Amino acid sequence: MTRRPLHILIVANNKHMYANMMKISDKDNRNKHPTALLAQESIEKTVDVRNLFLVKHIKENSGELSVIGTFIQSAFNLNYDTEKSIDELSEELFFDYRFNDLSADDASGWLKPRRVELTKDLARKTFQVNAPLEIQTQYDRFPFKTVRASVMIELSSSALADQRTRPTLLLHKFDKGQNVALQLPLTRNTGGIHEKEMEKELIIKMDKSNTYDLITPYPEVSYLYDKKKNYCPKFEVSFYMVESGISKFMSIVFPMILIVVLNTLHVLGEQPDSIDFLGNASILALTAVVILPYIVTKRKMEAVFSLNNFYVMSIFIGLSLSSIPEATFETRIPAKIGMILLWISFIAPIYSCIGYLVHKRDIRNKAPKKSDRIPSTKGNSKTDLITVRDVVNNHDNFSKDMEYKCTDFGKFIEVCT
Repeated sequence: MTRRPLHILIVANNKHMYANMMKISDKDNRNKHPTALLAQESIEKTVDVRNLFLVKHIKENSGELSVIGTFIQSAFNLNYDTEKSIDELSEELFFDYRFNDLSADDASGWLKPRRVELTKDLARKTFQVNAPLEIQTQYDRFPFKTVRASVMIELSSSALADQRTRPTLLLHKFDKGQNVALQLPLTRNTGGIHEKEMEKELIIKMDKSNTYDLITPYPEVSYLYDKKKNYCPKFEVSFYMVESGISKFMSIVFPMILIVVLNTLHVLGEQPDSIDFLGNASILALTAVVILPYIVTKRKMEAVFSLNNFYVMSIFIGLSLSSIPEATFETRIPAKIGMILLWISFIAPIYSCIGYLVHKRDIRNKAPKKSDRIPSTKGNSKTDLITVRDVVNNHDNFSKDMEYKCTDFGKFIEVCT
């Protein structure tokens, strides 16, 4: 009789034992570890959520910008246990937020719940918002610098036992102002006023920053639809702002004009071999050294060849050449070349001002209008709303006034409102 090797018998027996153990352990895991079941047999569902963002103003604190406003998160057609307390239902029915990929909670100070309203078909929760804005430079040519101040707002998915719930955002079918709205000035009757006058009133109310001025009060809003998971949990709100270029022009360009004029008189009128020649040149150079650092601003990505650097280099090279006495090379040509270069350097700020006006016009032309950010209807009914997914699939059926622009970026589709 042939005997089987011992190690093979052990493996065979272990195989049989392992199968029995799996049947027992699976049952135990279902009872003791529901999260294990979630990892294996997770059931996913999406919930339609309307998130109205009422923008009040933009404030600045220690150089950091933030937008102040109110969130009203509404969920429809929910089945909830009426015997539970409001606090328990609030935790179960509503979704948490993330700002710029960071959790927004009481600890962050960015979000504070105010009240909860529950009815048979609707659950609504109101939040006080203090959302941080990320700054991206758009145009930086002295004396003007424009930035895009934006916040990415995301509703986080929730998981309970074997069920994962994903929020998908709703948009209004007829009124874009019901998605992201601006709070009207409280001390002014805005009924019937002209659109340009309304814009000025909104800028006065909204702009609480000392560093930046709003180019337009109406923010850009875009929703990001996840093509793979077929839902939209996030949207971005962006404001276009400009550093006060006129104040820079007055405080830097005009003093530079004075320096260039004095330098011209210095080159053409001063005796080139006099003791005062180098002294005057040194004074002008020191004055420029004090002023010029305000021309070049800090950026995340530095560029050597830029209009701002050209302006600075032209001034220093011009002053350097202008300070060369005639006795050095027995000619005034270097000093005159420096003088001419100083005058030529003013092409940079003039060109920058023209470029800024064109850039500002493009921003304003592409910006949303009053009707896009001032609600004209109440729109609390579920029938007035549509999911972002349906907008993506049926955007050709919208009227021109309510057209949502969709742009495909591969993984996501951006829906601009």
